[in-house]
Amino acid sequence: MKKIVRIIKRLMSFVILLCKHLFFEGCQYVQMFVYEYKYSKSPEVRLSKLRVLSHAVDKGLCVSARQDDRGYGKHVQCKKIIEELSKTEVLNDPTLVWAREKNKEYERAKTGNIRLKGESFKVPTDEERQKILRFIRTRRSVRSFKPEGIEPDILSDIVDTARWAPNSCCRQSVFFNISKNQEEITQSMKITLGATCFGEMIPCFICVCGDVRFYPLVDKGLLYIDGALAAENLLLAAHAYGIEGTILNWRPHMPSQEKALRKILQISPYHTIIINIALGYPDFIPPAPARKDLGSVWKLTGAD
Repeated sequence: MKKIVRIIKRLMSFVILLCKHLFFEGCQYVQMFVYEYKYSKSPEVRLSKLRVLSHAVDKGLCVSARQDDRGYGKHVQCKKIIEELSKTEVLNDPTLVWAREKNKEYERAKTGNIRLKGESFKVPTDEERQKILRFIRTRRSVRSFKPEGIEPDILSDIVDTARWAPNSCCRQSVFFNISKNQEEITQSMKITLGATCFGEMIPCFICVCGDVRFYPLVDKGLLYIDGALAAENLLLAAHAYGIEGTILNWRPHMPSQEKALRKILQISPYHTIIINIALGYPDFIPPAPARKDLGSVWKLTGAD
């Protein structure tokens, strides 16, 4: 009888947790729906839309067997947004400058008066390649940091590298809320899952967010992928400076934790929290954990 009672209690706890999670997920979908219309005319959202459309035009230009009508509909939409934004304060925005050029290339390509030139790339030598691969493999998740802070210019360079990560349809939605304030960091760590076994000093706390306004409902999952790709770039860039960090889980959080972290870091309402990162100069670098056998993580089809 006691065993049955325990099972029922566990099932009830699971159902309550599931209902809370579904309610929270439902609220996020409603939020995306509202923001999609509320901010549809804002310059930031229009620029994001322009990046998506110009990205489609650019892909058509890069295809070797290019079709004259490929991307025409996207081109027409681009021209409309370019004309609209050229009358606003963002007329010299890098996105607008790039979109103008890409759509001019498209118009020239339709008349046959263009031959696109790709960027040149020097393939690393064997020695350079091994250094790059070794560098990636030596990144570590660190939980014990030296008290020294990270210089602002280094943080800027790290973020600059992070923004070059691949992202869905060139949306470039990722935003980094960074704090070096010890009170804010302490409060943020207390409500972040996975923030255990850390040393007393955490020099830098980074909340990786995605601008939910840049995604239609059908693409909601891409926001998290874009954020994860940017976070990996950020950690590798930090590693290049001898700085290490640990990704802190945020996905199973509760609404109360979400509200608290947003208040602490003053996070914009249309920025969805993806993951958090504790960052700093390592005081202790732990040995790497064992990796699964290489043969168990891949397969190859179509081999000769």
